[in-house]
Amino acid sequence: MIMRLYDKILEEVRDEDGLVVLGHGLGAPFAFANLVDSVLSNSSEGSIVLGLQISPALAAELSRHVIESGKSSSAPRVITSDYSIPERREVYAFGGFLAATARILVHDFLRSVIPVNKVVGIIVNDAHRVHETTAEAFVLRLYRKNNKEGFIKAFTEEPEALRKGFHNCEKIMRSLYVKRLFLWPRFHEVVQDVLDTRPADVVELTQPMTTSMLAIQQSILDATAFCLGELKRANRNVDLTEIKIEEALYRSFHDIIKNQLEGVWHTTGAKVRQPLEDLKFLRKLLSNLHKLDCIQFHELVESLRQGDGFQSTWLMTREADIVFTLARNRVYRSTLRSSNTMEAYLPAEEKENGKENYLQDGDSVVVSPVLELNPKWNLLEDVLKEIESDGKRIENPNPRAIIFVRDEITAIQISQFLCKGGEQMLVDDFERFLKHRSNRLYRNAIQKSMTHTKEDIGDSSGGLQTTLTQFSRAGEEKNRKAYVIVRSQNQEMEKEDERTVTVAGPAGAATRTEDKPDLSSLPISASSERAQTKVEIVLSIVSNIPGNVKRLLDDLQPSFVVIYDPVVHCVRQVEMYKADHPGQQLRVYFVTYEESVEQKRYLYSVQREQEAFEALIREKETMIIHANQEGRLEDEQLDETLVGSELGIGRSLGVDRDSRLLKTAKIIHGKKIVVDMRELRSSLCGILHGAGMDLVPLTLPIGDYILSPAICVERKSIPDLISSFSSGRLFNQVEKMTRYYKTPCLLLEFDQSRPFCLATSAELDKQVSISSVVAKTVILTQQFPQLRLLWCRTPFEAANLLQELKMGEEEPNEELAAALGLQDEDPEAEGGINHRQLHFLRTLPGISNRNIRKVLESVSTIKELVELPLKELEKILGNSNAKVLYEFLSADASAMDVHVD
Repeated sequence: MIMRLYDKILEEVRDEDGLVVLGHGLGAPFAFANLVDSVLSNSSEGSIVLGLQISPALAAELSRHVIESGKSSSAPRVITSDYSIPERREVYAFGGFLAATARILVHDFLRSVIPVNKVVGIIVNDAHRVHETTAEAFVLRLYRKNNKEGFIKAFTEEPEALRKGFHNCEKIMRSLYVKRLFLWPRFHEVVQDVLDTRPADVVELTQPMTTSMLAIQQSILDATAFCLGELKRANRNVDLTEIKIEEALYRSFHDIIKNQLEGVWHTTGAKVRQPLEDLKFLRKLLSNLHKLDCIQFHELVESLRQGDGFQSTWLMTREADIVFTLARNRVYRSTLRSSNTMEAYLPAEEKENGKENYLQDGDSVVVSPVLELNPKWNLLEDVLKEIESDGKRIENPNPRAIIFVRDEITAIQISQFLCKGGEQMLVDDFERFLKHRSNRLYRNAIQKSMTHTKEDIGDSSGGLQTTLTQFSRAGEEKNRKAYVIVRSQNQEMEKEDERTVTVAGPAGAATRTEDKPDLSSLPISASSERAQTKVEIVLSIVSNIPGNVKRLLDDLQPSFVVIYDPVVHCVRQVEMYKADHPGQQLRVYFVTYEESVEQKRYLYSVQREQEAFEALIREKETMIIHANQEGRLEDEQLDETLVGSELGIGRSLGVDRDSRLLKTAKIIHGKKIVVDMRELRSSLCGILHGAGMDLVPLTLPIGDYILSPAICVERKSIPDLISSFSSGRLFNQVEKMTRYYKTPCLLLEFDQSRPFCLATSAELDKQVSISSVVAKTVILTQQFPQLRLLWCRTPFEAANLLQELKMGEEEPNEELAAALGLQDEDPEAEGGINHRQLHFLRTLPGISNRNIRKVLESVSTIKELVELPLKELEKILGNSNAKVLYEFLSADASAMDVHVD
């Protein structure tokens, strides 16, 4: 049944290039795998189909899919950087479906390693990530320039991403060189016919949250509304009129706000950025409220108080106080029994406040564990009991069920719950929690509660040790063990192994929120019997790899599925599995919290997807398509349409280049630029090629771009500049450039969201530190006066600068550029000049570029220079310079004021 859907997609896209947009979880990679098989089976031997943005994990999934379908010839082969150029030539000569990174393909196209005439087409996965400055768009431009007949077909399952920004879908299609848009939403007639013919038996279960959880959720939502108001008041440029509070619960909300503030983002202060950071944390709190147990959630909330310099405004609101109080009360309640009868039985938290001397002799703290269970655990237990009873009714002695969860933390949590019980699991976590408490008041409470007997504190209070024992016994009375297989996205299914699922290391250490758990350290499975029925439960983590859920279902063919965490693409893959097995009985339990943000997020995800498809349908009717959008014209016409929107007038207007670039093209002596291999992943290379430059990729020992025999350019982003200063690598790079090139240039490429300066006025201190990037840049220009700094806000401005520097210059020598700097640095090299000593001489006071040549002619070693008397120095440097150098060399080092920053 599913193959019928993919065959319909193949019929639609076989004859025309286009962008295929499918609904979440409908299996876009399997659709283009079907296309690749059809193309290769009808092509000559040695034909190549290239795949872009196909990860090794996805390639393995596709290989498994096509082999099971009996189409092993179309299995993808991944080309990595481990392949040498001769090895890649052999792979290309063999042909087939080849997946490689954009950087490898750019190099191979530019150096003619890949036979372009044998490439029948390119498949682009995750097409929503491609735009005009990405390396993938560069690959497509190179391919279309050299091959007019091959196809380009792009696939994506992210319709919402195509709606971001102004006419984003049209821009992506221009970068992909396609002019057709094919839409396959869930409500498509063919999709509905395939998936809804024999649907699974779906049981939707909603679990009410506890009173504390409901109050915490409402307080977090109120705090979210408060932060949205603060954001609006802080900047009038932010338009929140059409933004719903549900959108603020998504990660994409941050991008929406940044898009509204594009161009002025670097000028925004803390009043704008702080509410955005607060909204991020509030989203994290909401998702973890339903996912974490009460102890882990309390630790997450407490981390706010322990953060240094956290200036969140919402922490001063009533909602924050409710969150802190209820998060603590879900774990424990503490009472201070004071020797003073006036202060007896006061809440201990009211007297904490970090006062070390508050606890007096005779005082004691009574800690009463509450340990509120996650309500979903009880609902899961009821579902498993129902599965047991159904297994007896249908006379299936070993019913198999799969529980799908969102992440590894939830997987570990459920495995512990099924094996130990919720009470015992929380007891173990509570003991760990108390041991890690740094507050002196509670540390003393633990020590006293562990030593006091029941008579010491009274029967009504219930000591800590007694309470924990009662919880432990309650957990031991229930038989919680079941057959459990913990499976991660990159972990192959293992056979049955009669072991108990436990967490390695300290109790609960692997389930801490801030630590990423390692499922490989967990035992894989456990089994026991519930009554007379042995229930086989497979616990699986839903990954982002397409088809991962369906493959697991195909392997195990369960009778029951429990979707513990609602995920859209997981639900769709369960539907696809049922469509592939129409005769199999399958019951799906869909478990959510009632009136929760978890439920709203899922419903809103479905709604967003549908709205995105409806908007794309409307946009498709009015979309402007350029006559040469597929790039199949001749080279002369094609070159005129390849200029980016910021380098010339857009292709959609039918104007190819602006007059300035046309004049520039006449003046430029040549178009060759030698580029370092490591620069091929940057957007600047693609923009230069789009502007008509011929790029020659080589491994350069010096510089990133060689424009001519005299001009060398080293490109640095601001983070790279800072790290290069810290390691000292930049000084060595500039020294080599000044040694071998007449005009060395340092290209500083800024981020558009950051200020166009190395440091803002607010960041500069009254006295600039020697360790600041500004001071280091000044020192760099002083030591190397011939160095030229190029300041660029965007890669497009950088491309314009490099083109202007290229005007009237000779073409660079490829062999010379690759050989410069490879010789060893020794005193005998290059006319007896030791460049390390030369650099040291430049740092001495009194020695400058004007007189350094005379110093080199007068003395042969630095030792000889140091031993010269003042009169001899005056003959070489002049009176003033000689005096400065002599005083510096003769000064007492112990008397110097040395400042180490």
